[in-house]
Amino acid sequence: ETELILVSLDLCVVDRVLREKVVSLLPESLPRDNFILTATHTHNGFGGMEPNFPIRFVSGRYIPELVESTARKISEAIRKAIDNKKPAVIGYGVIYQNDLTCNRRYSNGPYDPQIGIVALQDSNGADIAIIANMAGHPTSIGEEDFYLFSADYPGFYYSEIENLSAG
Repeated sequence: ETELILVSLDLCVVDRVLREKVVSLLPESLPRDNFILTATHTHNGFGGMEPNFPIRFVSGRYIPELVESTARKISEAIRKAIDNKKPAVIGYGVIYQNDLTCNRRYSNGPYDPQIGIVALQDSNGADIAIIANMAGHPTSIGEEDFYLFSADYPGFYYSEIENLSAG
């Protein structure tokens, strides 16, 4: 009975400007509290999305047209998802790992070993979506590839989750 829209983006951040622009392009009938935009925090996504100076230092000059076109593409994807929606059953679970993440500042420092998983299935038990969350800082692209556009390890992680669910 509850509609929820979750959009994960391969960006460093999702700021208020982008979120408000996307929300302005969505159907009025969609409850604004049921809409989540999140970023993988890749440092190798495109920049130019943030008007605030400290972020511009690392992401480059602010390009309002880029915010507009990105918001349009996100809203188009949301509309497509709404058009293709179907009833779903939701389940969740947690697994723990000890070798995928670490504290990058202190070798014996605390880290979060938890991987949260949410699974959505249709009435026949077929997967609609698998959402997985794990704490880590996507900065694995080396300096020689500093200007490479990449989803960093979250992109690989998502591909592997998709491959596992398809197999």
